[in-house]
Amino acid sequence: MKILIIFIDMLRPEMLHVVNRTREKGSLDEEFEKIGGTLYRNCFTPAPDTARSLACVWSGKYPYKNGCDKRIKYPGFFLKNDGKNILEILLEHGFNLSFFNNPNEKRNGVFPPGFNSRGVHNTDLNLEKFLQGLDIKDKSLVYISLADFHYAMDDFDYYPRFVKKGHQKVANSLRILRRDLNVDDFDHLLIFSDHGFKLRREFKKEPAYLLLNKARTNTFLLHRKKADRGLVVSERFSSVMDIYPTLCEIIGAPVAENIDGISLFSEKERPYLIAEEHTDFAPRVNQTINIWAVIKKNGIYYRTLDAHYFENHAAFTESPKELDLIIADHSPFFKEYVKEKQTLEYYRTMVLEKSVYTDGSRRVFWPSKMKRTAKKILGFFGF
Repeated sequence: MKILIIFIDMLRPEMLHVVNRTREKGSLDEEFEKIGGTLYRNCFTPAPDTARSLACVWSGKYPYKNGCDKRIKYPGFFLKNDGKNILEILLEHGFNLSFFNNPNEKRNGVFPPGFNSRGVHNTDLNLEKFLQGLDIKDKSLVYISLADFHYAMDDFDYYPRFVKKGHQKVANSLRILRRDLNVDDFDHLLIFSDHGFKLRREFKKEPAYLLLNKARTNTFLLHRKKADRGLVVSERFSSVMDIYPTLCEIIGAPVAENIDGISLFSEKERPYLIAEEHTDFAPRVNQTINIWAVIKKNGIYYRTLDAHYFENHAAFTESPKELDLIIADHSPFFKEYVKEKQTLEYYRTMVLEKSVYTDGSRRVFWPSKMKRTAKKILGFFGF
């Protein structure tokens, strides 16, 4: 059994012709068509950044279960060990593991604990050299991480006209893979992205809660079996968490009961997916989640601490109160933050209230600007 996994960082599906026919076909679309397989158009991540999304892949669990529940919590340092990650399961089943990944990202903790030194690893970013040095045995998993699209968009500041350039960079790497690795040698191939992205204009103009819309939570997912020919698009509602049980089923390993992923081969399909995010976008210590979403195939319920919003209300039979309870089950701090917000409103009312002193005289409320001015004037006269 030979398995190939290709991770393409930050690839946004709806900007590809193979997903969205209104887009012009480009070099990356052509590469996916040559590879073939089943493309899952409705795949989502519960956590749209690299650290948390990869933790969901390795564990098959939501962030609140796997320990990587903040943007800076990379799996190499924070992934909980209360269940086996998928790489451990592959090792137990006798698989030889080979990894190609940016060495700096590897140090940052993209792999589960201990896997920076297990298996074969690249020493630089020369993909061609890595592939030519591989010895792929009968039981093998080869994992290739391609961050080229992310790099290109960073380099060109997320302007729309440079999306094509990013796609071209990934296509170049896929051509090297097809030339030096021979995709047909592998029994199963999985290609996925961890999250999407916002164009510069979208990020600036859209409200914060739309950080959880499909531009960032919809992810690329393609599965190809050895005998597959051509590209088929599936409408199945899926998640990056589904990679874990799918691999378990492929290698004949039992699937733990407490995971949230559902095998792509299963007849069962999830009714919804919970996503969560920080509005203070850059990673930092002690960051807090403060926006949430309940995602369905045809609609999204957004929740901030101040309000809720629907994208296609008709997709939901649940009330906002019922949807809030669903969020609370998957994001343990949600209820606490809501209570804190309510208390803050009470506090503000109390502070701004014009009431009386206990001797019966009336308090006078001065707006803060006037108060600061008065203090300066009174201070000048020695008060």
